[in-house]
Amino acid sequence: EWLGWCIGLYLIASLVVAVLISIFFSTSIVRPLRQLRIDARAVLDRRGRLHGAHFKGSRRLDEIGELSRALERIMRRLDAHVGYIETFAGDVVHELKNPLASIRNANEMIADVGDPADRRRFVRVIEQEVARMERLLSGVREITVIDARLATEPPEEVDLGILLTKIVEGFRLREGERVRFLLDTGEGPLTVDATEDRLTQVFENLLDNALTFSPPGATIVVSVCAEN
Repeated sequence: EWLGWCIGLYLIASLVVAVLISIFFSTSIVRPLRQLRIDARAVLDRRGRLHGAHFKGSRRLDEIGELSRALERIMRRLDAHVGYIETFAGDVVHELKNPLASIRNANEMIADVGDPADRRRFVRVIEQEVARMERLLSGVREITVIDARLATEPPEEVDLGILLTKIVEGFRLREGERVRFLLDTGEGPLTVDATEDRLTQVFENLLDNALTFSPPGATIVVSVCAEN
């Protein structure tokens, strides 16, 4: 009889230990893994595209917590990279519109002018814009390394007066008589250490914004000067 009681107690203790172990694994391993599976399914929509959901991370100090935090970091970086690519594609379309518009207008006007000097000026505008489009398209082909190139792009001396003169001339051709441009490049050369293509993008975006808020017949004043 005593042996029977011992066996019974042993079975009860074993059952209690098994239940406790099951609860431990359920709360410490199975539930976190189930949450990771739920988060992984929520990251993609039905078409397999990222739609803004992220892994929630974990404060656990074990391997599952490390895995959860690593997945969270990876998804945030992936989401940021996808957003960058989408923005870059939109920027490329925007950057190509400006030279195309200048080329179209110069090509239309070159047939109507008889002055050889004016014809040469329009030809130079077309050549400059074609060259810039080629540089832009070369950058698109190398999209996988463009981040690193922007960070390491060697600067050169750029004369802002000369650069802005070319940019404003292109806008004058593009807009015709709709908007008037006044350019003041100051006295003497104003040089900066920069990348000409990047500065061109910045100034053209500024002028595009000015055109957006300028009614027909308005005047846009572009001036450059040195301070300190």
